[in-house]
Amino acid sequence: ALLHIADHAPHIPTPRVYPALDGAHAAPWRNSAGALCTVRLLSFLDGEPLSALPGSLALARSVGAALAAFNNAVSAFRHSAEDHDLLWDLQRADRVAAIAETLPDAERRELARAGLAVFSERAAARLPSLPVQLIHNDLNPHNILINRRTGTVSGIIDLGDAVRAPRINDVAVAAAYHVGADRDPLAGIETLLEGYVGVLPLRVEEVEVLFALVVGRLAMSVAISSWRAEKD
Repeated sequence: ALLHIADHAPHIPTPRVYPALDGAHAAPWRNSAGALCTVRLLSFLDGEPLSALPGSLALARSVGAALAAFNNAVSAFRHSAEDHDLLWDLQRADRVAAIAETLPDAERRELARAGLAVFSERAAARLPSLPVQLIHNDLNPHNILINRRTGTVSGIIDLGDAVRAPRINDVAVAAAYHVGADRDPLAGIETLLEGYVGVLPLRVEEVEVLFALVVGRLAMSVAISSWRAEKD
């Protein structure tokens, strides 16, 4: 995916993959313990993680625009592993219900259960009819770099959760990290959406399921993180 972006949309601020001396984009290497590893070399992207900065509507709008440009860049990209099974795949959020039921904390269990019900009732059946493509699937504030001088996105990193899924899922995942704690908790989501559609218009039916998808993603975060904390 990074090679595709470099070839077809070099203006997108993702890491570049440096080839080895033999031209390969991955090289075998044996570490000091004798284990065989695969090594890749990526370029460094300058900027500060969004997670280290105070949130603002201007940053939310920039994130939305950057995500839309990213989605445009990979819309035609296909890969044999694009449908891999991923616990964090929002289109399969119903699977997390079983995890939620194992949580020992009753409040967290009920919170996850209620959020997953919103996803199941308002979004799940509609997803198969929506535009599908490769999505980043994890545009959280740690995976977004910001140029503090310009207040714009200078880097999109970590494609480890990328999967082929409804395009609107990418918006929902990013938007889930822009829920505010003030009197207007959805202002950040609305502004992120404005930034996104300014670059890449969405269908009405995509926007109609966005809120339920955001709730579903937040419920997944409660369930999976709590389950892993309890397990590990």
